[in-house]
Amino acid sequence: MDPYHAGGLLLDVRTTAEWKAGHFQNAVHVPVDELPARLPEIHDRAFALQRMGPIPEDCAYLHLDVPILVMCKLGRRAERAKRILERGGFNRVCNIGGIDVEPLASMIDVGSRAWVRGLE
Repeated sequence: MDPYHAGGLLLDVRTTAEWKAGHFQNAVHVPVDELPARLPEIHDRAFALQRMGPIPEDCAYLHLDVPILVMCKLGRRAERAKRILERGGFNRVCNIGGIDVEPLASMIDVGSRAWVRGLE
C-alpha cells in the first residue's frame, strides 16, 4: 500500500502519543480531534500533490480528487475522519483501518521499512 505512487495522501489520525510510538514514513499526522480546524492544511497538502503550477480558475477544485487514505489504531477514528474530510469536499477518501487490524498489522509485524518505530 503506497498512496504516493497513486498520487495520494496517507493521513494518520491517531493521538500524538500513538504517533510518537511509531508511524508510517511520509504519513501526515493530524489527530482526528484537530482535523476540522486543520482542514485547510489538508487542502494545501492535497493541492501540492497535484504538482501543478498556477491553477486556472476553472480547475480550482481538482485537488479534491486526490486519494486520501485514512488510518488510526482500530479504524473507528479513521471512519470519523473520513466523514469530516468528505464534508470538507474531498471525493476520494478511504478508511484503510488501523495499525492493530489487518492488513496494516501484518505490514508492521513483518518489519516494513515504511514503519518508523518510536524511541523508547
